[in-house]
Amino acid sequence: MDKRAKFTVCAAGIFVCYFFYGILQEKITRGTYGTQGEKFTHSLSLVFVQCVVNYAFARLVLKAFPEESPDSTKSAYYAVSAVTYLLAMIFSNMALQWVNYPTQVVAKSGKPIPVMILGVLLGRKSYPLKKYLFVLLVVIGVALFMFKDGKSNSSQADSSLLGLGEILLILSLTMDGVTGAVQERMRSESKTKSGHMMVNMNLWSMMFLSVALIGTGQYLTL
Repeated sequence: MDKRAKFTVCAAGIFVCYFFYGILQEKITRGTYGTQGEKFTHSLSLVFVQCVVNYAFARLVLKAFPEESPDSTKSAYYAVSAVTYLLAMIFSNMALQWVNYPTQVVAKSGKPIPVMILGVLLGRKSYPLKKYLFVLLVVIGVALFMFKDGKSNSSQADSSLLGLGEILLILSLTMDGVTGAVQERMRSESKTKSGHMMVNMNLWSMMFLSVALIGTGQYLTL
């Protein structure tokens, strides 16, 4: 398969997977449960299941397509990136209790900005000026498209709680930026491959979440 065909297949796969992921995520986090219409409050359990599935998938990929060079990345990098990776997902999932999924998408479309800024400050990476401009234009374009008709009715109905949802999304974006910066360090220092990174980050994430689930009692919901 040539590079163009591979790019098309990968881009289509990302789009389809995120499309269904968004539908399922909003259904889970904004749905009601039981006869009394209880709200979803078990973000840790949801993220733990995601990490288990991600880890299993990454293991299968590594077995089917083994990396040529051994992994020499420092465990500390995996541990730090796992924490920020977890916090980004937890904050993002929690935000969906107060904002709808399209609002979350708009906020997360700004993810490249903290990733690039913290990549420069912490990851020792440099970007050309035009890349900053392109990212800014993409973010502005998505925001204008989503809010061209003003706030949605759902946003107005939840206006008293929207502030908390936005704060959680900002925290999620910040954690995304730190994660990206640490990953840049991994690539620059150890040439870390994507398969090793996915396996180890999700393994560390499962260990951290196991402790959190036991501490909060959410393990009973699994």
